[in-house]
Amino acid sequence: MNDLSLRIKENKLTLALAESMSAGYFSAIWSMQVYSGDFFKGSIIAFANEVKEDILKVDKALIKEFSAESIPVTEAMAKGLQYLIPSAIQLAITGLAYGCDDPQERAKVGDVFISIGFQGKQTSRSFSYGDDLAADIFIQAFNSSLVLLADVLAASD
Repeated sequence: MNDLSLRIKENKLTLALAESMSAGYFSAIWSMQVYSGDFFKGSIIAFANEVKEDILKVDKALIKEFSAESIPVTEAMAKGLQYLIPSAIQLAITGLAYGCDDPQERAKVGDVFISIGFQGKQTSRSFSYGDDLAADIFIQAFNSSLVLLADVLAASD
């Protein structure tokens, strides 16, 4: 991860996060990295749908159609983030690390959705980690986000 932090710093890029499922976990890890003060701009924790809608401007109809834990909603979160915290890289995450009582929920425990906005392009992936413990899902999701971000940056070289 420090190599990725150094790469972001050396390329004079900045990073902002919009987190739902992870509720600040990603931000905490990024903030502890060497050089984070040079590139990490901040984050929005949008755990509740109202925060996604009111702060990140995710269309309520999008949440209703796809559910809050989906690629379209995660992409909308990343797009909304760029207006709140201007940055070169916008990374958003949604998913389910444990069960919920929402009858409209379509994702299963362990389903995670990550979207990265960079250079006007959106790169999104879905992952399924099974019904592991929430902490294990968070760790796996974070590691997947690092691989995805490294791939996005490598594609821009």
